[in-house]
Amino acid sequence: MFLSQVVSAEAALGPFLKLKIINPDHDRRIPKDHFENALQKVIRDLQAKDRSGICFLFDGGDYFVAKPWADDAFSYFRGLIDSGDPLSPYLGLILSGFRGVKAYKQRAGSALYNIGSVAQLGPFTDAESNALIRNRCMIENRSLPAEDIAFVVEQAGGHPYLVQQVLSAVLDRSPKAAAASVQQALLRNHAQDFSDWWNAHDSPDGCGQNERDAYRLLIQRRKLSVASIAESTRLAEFEALDALECLTATGITARADEETFEVGSRLFAEWVLNATPSKPTVKGHHS
Repeated sequence: MFLSQVVSAEAALGPFLKLKIINPDHDRRIPKDHFENALQKVIRDLQAKDRSGICFLFDGGDYFVAKPWADDAFSYFRGLIDSGDPLSPYLGLILSGFRGVKAYKQRAGSALYNIGSVAQLGPFTDAESNALIRNRCMIENRSLPAEDIAFVVEQAGGHPYLVQQVLSAVLDRSPKAAAASVQQALLRNHAQDFSDWWNAHDSPDGCGQNERDAYRLLIQRRKLSVASIAESTRLAEFEALDALECLTATGITARADEETFEVGSRLFAEWVLNATPSKPTVKGHHS
């Protein structure tokens, strides 16, 4: 079992409790029932505080699914949350990730495929961005004119991180600073972030070549169907859809409808246009 490999473990459970397991003999593996007994005790303590259970978030799931022990780990989790296990009603597991998690989810017969349900994230809607802006302004006892709010929404494009970053820049700017100067400052300050997202070196948790090709075409046209992107690039339709779904899950693009996608953050689009010289691979057409 995966958890039998653990020498020691500690997890903070919100502001209330900590789950801590220490193996006194580092040469002896911890039995899985040791972990489960400790977990049951913590759940009982949480219930005494009117909490119903624990939900664990495994962030950066691409790291987990790339490991040779991934199948064993998810087989164990499957057993742990199975309806017949006494822990099942009180335990939740969330695995977040990028292309690696999606590929593992689709692997035929994988334990994750059998126990998991997929919820694809996407950018905020304009209404959600506006609600976040209003809440932040209320907390800081500030007000913004409509044009500043529109600037934040357009530049961030619903990307949760960028909504906060652009809003901070707008709130902190000098009264005489023009919108263009705020945009340029944001481009400088987030150049490394954007470079990591663009991921020209193809690490597991950033854009791949398919995503870069699809996005470059999209920022030229602003809004395109999956079929149009596939037709204009080297991608098959299923590859184009997969790339666009990955871009949307990171908040870089938005889904206009079932078959159509559009550019999200204008700030990131501006960075791509000015900082990345390469062009998408395009199919040849006969005249």
